[in-house]
Amino acid sequence: MKILLLGLVVSVFLVACGFFGVSDDVIIRWPEGGLPIYDGAYPASWKVRWLNSSDRVSEKTVDSAQGPLVLELPRESPLIVMAVPITVEYAAPYRVRAAGVVVGADLPLPGNLQFSWEDGFSAQLLLSLVDAGISSHAINQRRFAESARKRSNNRPWLLDEKQLRRDITGGKLRTYSFRLLEVFEIKAALPEGTWYSQSPLDPPLIASQNGWQGVLPRGLWHFARPADAEIATISVDSNGNVLLRIGD
Repeated sequence: MKILLLGLVVSVFLVACGFFGVSDDVIIRWPEGGLPIYDGAYPASWKVRWLNSSDRVSEKTVDSAQGPLVLELPRESPLIVMAVPITVEYAAPYRVRAAGVVVGADLPLPGNLQFSWEDGFSAQLLLSLVDAGISSHAINQRRFAESARKRSNNRPWLLDEKQLRRDITGGKLRTYSFRLLEVFEIKAALPEGTWYSQSPLDPPLIASQNGWQGVLPRGLWHFARPADAEIATISVDSNGNVLLRIGD
C-alpha cells in the first residue's frame, strides 16, 4: 500500500511539473527606431546570446524578417538576452553595439519585452561574466542594469568597463563603480561626411572640409560613413592625445 501511495505521489508530482513547467516562451521585439546607420531600418540579421536554464550562454543567428524573437527561458532565473546587429556592409573593427534585455530573478518572467540599446551594455557584460565562469546569481542583475543606465544618463557604453570588471571580480561592486570615462575636447582630420559611432545612442559626427571637432572619451572609437562604407578609428589616450586611422 505504501509503495502504491508513493507511486501515486510521484506520478502527481511529475504531472504537475509537466503542466506548470519550469520555463516559458518570451517574446522580445527588436529595438524601437531601428539603426540610425540604416536610416531607421533593421539589419538583415542579429547574433543573439542569452542565459539558458543551465546557467550557461546559448547563441544563434536570427533573421529580422521572421518578426519578434521568441525564446524559451527558465523561470526563477535572471533573464539576460543580447542581440548584436550583423552589419556585413562594414569592415571590422566597426561593429554596432548590442541591444539587450535584463530582468532580475526577483521578478516574474514577463511574456513580452523589447530590446533596448540602453541595456545592451549590461546584457553583454553580464553574459561575458557567465562565459568566464561567474554564476549569474553572483550579481543583482536588475540593480546592475538600473545603475548602469542611471549613472551614465542612459549611455552605458560611456562607462569605464574595465573599472566595473575589476570591482566585480574583486567583490567590491558599488554604486560608485559605475564611473564615466574621462572626456576630452579634441580635433581630428576626419574626412568630410556623416560618421556613425558603434552605439546607436550616440549622435553622428558631422565632419566638414576642416575635419571634426568635439568631445570624445578616453579609449578607442570606431566610426562608419554610410556613403562609401569607409571606417575611421579615433584613439584618445589618457592625456587627450588623438590618433586617427582611416580604413580597416
